[in-house]
Amino acid sequence: MAGCGVRVHTTRGSRGATARRRERTPPLTASLAAAVGERDRPSRRQVVVRYRFSPMPPSRPPSLARIVVDKFGGSVLRRPEDIAAAVQVVAEQRRAGLQPVVVVSAFEGVTDTILSSASVLLPDGGQALREPRQAPDSPLARETDRALATGEALSAALFALGLQARGIAARSFSGAEAGIRTAAAHLGAEVRRVYSRPLRTALAEELVPVVAGFQGIGSHGELTTLGRGGTDLSAVVLAVALRADRCELFKDTGGVMEADPHLVPAARFLRAVDALQLELLAELGSEVVHPVAVRRARRGKL
Repeated sequence: MAGCGVRVHTTRGSRGATARRRERTPPLTASLAAAVGERDRPSRRQVVVRYRFSPMPPSRPPSLARIVVDKFGGSVLRRPEDIAAAVQVVAEQRRAGLQPVVVVSAFEGVTDTILSSASVLLPDGGQALREPRQAPDSPLARETDRALATGEALSAALFALGLQARGIAARSFSGAEAGIRTAAAHLGAEVRRVYSRPLRTALAEELVPVVAGFQGIGSHGELTTLGRGGTDLSAVVLAVALRADRCELFKDTGGVMEADPHLVPAARFLRAVDALQLELLAELGSEVVHPVAVRRARRGKL
């Protein structure tokens, strides 16, 4: 994307959102073709995730290697088996001399399952939890945050295991351990500050940090979550704090369109989209990238 270090890698599955027009995907390893779980879904089109990066000489010293933050969403990590394909992406980046930092969402459907389970236990069916502004500091919101955060924590630990199984040194981090500090609110806390030292230390030790997205720690010392789409935000704020070369978001979606095709049938897929366009699309309701994440990327000159 021109003028922005955030790249959105999307698939060619449904008609609805890629940073590229439908075109033949270069033969890059089947990288994430398997990661989106299409092996058992013959009724859908084959999914291939576009994956690009600027290669570096493998001999470059680790201390001078460029940092790239990779975000793998739940639509790409549908189940634990899908981690192997995502690990291949990270392995290729390391071979190119890059220093990857991985940020993961919960596996597809896990967050909704946790919310549904919480709703069953509450007399109002969890309505208050669906409107967090009404009770951002309530005991119910606190416990719901702690339950929701387990989805990303599971993904991060399993992803780190997947890297280790490939002989790549890795360590999982919670949002708090990764240095993400938020306001003292639950179910949609605002990110206030990011301390990059924990991840920089891990990179200096030649580890691949795997961060549980969507979460941080509030100024009141409690675990907090960042709201829907919060893993995009986690990836971007970490990339800005680390002064990363770029932030890459891997998503299973059809493409980025210039307008809602339900409202504008003639809407076309965009061949490329810059940061300003992406922010505008997000503000208009596009779910490709979290709108706050785009604003933070522009503010941080990522």
